[in-house]
Amino acid sequence: MSDKQKDKFFQRQFKRSWLTQGLNGVPLYLSTAAESGHRLKKYLGFNYSPFLFYYKDNYAEGSYDAADFAKLWRIIRSRIRRDKQYLDKIRARYDAVFSHYDSWFQRIKDAQPASQSDAWLHKNLQEAGRCLVDSMNLAHIIEIISVGLEADLKRRLAERYQAVKINKILASLSNIYQPSFINLEEKELFKIKLARSSARSHLLARHLEKYYWFNTNYTGSGPADSQYFLRRLKNLTAAKKTAAPAGKAELAWLAKDREIAAIIKMISLTAAWQDERKVNIFKAIYHAEIMIREFSRRTKIPVADLRYLAVKEILDFTRIKNFTKLRIDLAARRRGCFQWMGVGREIIAAGMLFRKLEKNYHSIRSRVDSVPLSIEGTTANSGRVVGPVVVCKSIKDLINVRPGDVLVTSMTRPEYLSGIKKAAALITDEGGITCHAAIVSRELGLPCIIGTRIATKALQTGDLVEVNANHGVIKLLKNNK
Repeated sequence: MSDKQKDKFFQRQFKRSWLTQGLNGVPLYLSTAAESGHRLKKYLGFNYSPFLFYYKDNYAEGSYDAADFAKLWRIIRSRIRRDKQYLDKIRARYDAVFSHYDSWFQRIKDAQPASQSDAWLHKNLQEAGRCLVDSMNLAHIIEIISVGLEADLKRRLAERYQAVKINKILASLSNIYQPSFINLEEKELFKIKLARSSARSHLLARHLEKYYWFNTNYTGSGPADSQYFLRRLKNLTAAKKTAAPAGKAELAWLAKDREIAAIIKMISLTAAWQDERKVNIFKAIYHAEIMIREFSRRTKIPVADLRYLAVKEILDFTRIKNFTKLRIDLAARRRGCFQWMGVGREIIAAGMLFRKLEKNYHSIRSRVDSVPLSIEGTTANSGRVVGPVVVCKSIKDLINVRPGDVLVTSMTRPEYLSGIKKAAALITDEGGITCHAAIVSRELGLPCIIGTRIATKALQTGDLVEVNANHGVIKLLKNNK
């Protein structure tokens, strides 16, 4: 496809209706996740429509076709109604697929990549690509389920209760979740801090063995060695006490409604599955990085550029030498690119074409007709806070967050935790009641409103807002302009 054809193609794509999530990420670790959405057809008989990605300086915006969520949720919901164990079966199948990589992880840890042949590297780099795809695999239906369940629950509750009561119910339901891996890791690390100094070295070694993948995100992996955990341990303080998990008595009045009870059960299952999936993704990225670093050493292509490989390039390549031809393309992609992914097809625009397209992309995607005086969303954790806004669109923006600030972001990731801990409240564009922001805000006792859709576009750093998470409303008190 020529640049002229690509130009027309992407201009058409920008005008479609998308659900967009902003995060720090690179094509190698996001396009492989998108590929899993297309491979659902093999297992479940349906799949996602095309995906659209925007990348620049390790920041990404990934977009789902907006029509997919309602369409695919109707399919999944009908199957759940026919088979109450449907989700449990899908999750078990996902676990079975990913468990095959346990032995591969161990082989990679035991190997000395620099001493292996090109054939070994070729084989294991492709295996890393398959592992990245399978770390999402069937679990890619979590996004559909989360959005669908929340809509169904709100609709059911709206038949009985006012909006304020519904928000309180949704916030209380977050207490049915199991502790996140982030919370569990921090608690275990804090126990090491309280242990005898003579025992800490041994305990840290065991902690490293369990959480070797912890310093990983969608841009790659950092060194999670004993020094990394030791630095974190020194600055660690006791976690805030949060509300105890809701018990049977507390939720009994909701459980009388069979439909609501079934939804609550699925929310709990989905939240736990989502956390398990995140751990598997980070393990996959960690081991892929081992292969990428060795690949970089042999080809002299920078690791940062290799992370801009597309999913087809990593899965289908035949010879390592062929990658030298991509050296210039990868460097250009790193400076900025668009990627469209359909079933079995990828289109990438970089270089001068990217710079031309980028202006139109931002003018369409960032448009808010007027600055609203109030923004509504879903209560993830209740509370009321007044504070200045800090809009964070990437990890590097977190340095601007100060105690008492209101952190506003498209969606949160585990690597955002340092900023979230300093914030007085949290607001997101995206996310449902099983999302990372909802779970972490409950664990930290932080007022949180999710799913506003427009907060990062309507609010600016320096605005003064009132976050009334009891009602799910953000009021603009003073505009920074």
